[in-house]
Amino acid sequence: MSSLLDRIREYFGPLNAALLAIGSISLVVAGVSIVNVMLMSTSERNVDFLVLAFCFGVGTSLRSGLYPAWKTANRRPVEALNG
Repeated sequence: MSSLLDRIREYFGPLNAALLAIGSISLVVAGVSIVNVMLMSTSERNVDFLVLAFCFGVGTSLRSGLYPAWKTANRRPVEALNG
C-alpha cells in the first residue's frame, strides 16, 4: 500500500508544480493587462483629474491616520490601555 501511495505522490508532484506555474503565469498576464488598461484610461484623461485624485488620496490617508492618533493622544494613558 505504501508503494502505491509513493507512486501517486511521484505522479502528483510534477503535476502540482506544472499547475502552479500555469497559474502564476496567468496571474502575471492578468496583472499586466489590468495595468495596461488603467494606464491607457488615465493617459487619455486631462491631467487635472490625476492631480485631483492624488490630492484626494493623500488627504484621505492623512485624515485616516491623523484622527485616530490625535484622539488617542488626547486620552489618558490608562484609559487608552483599557480600551
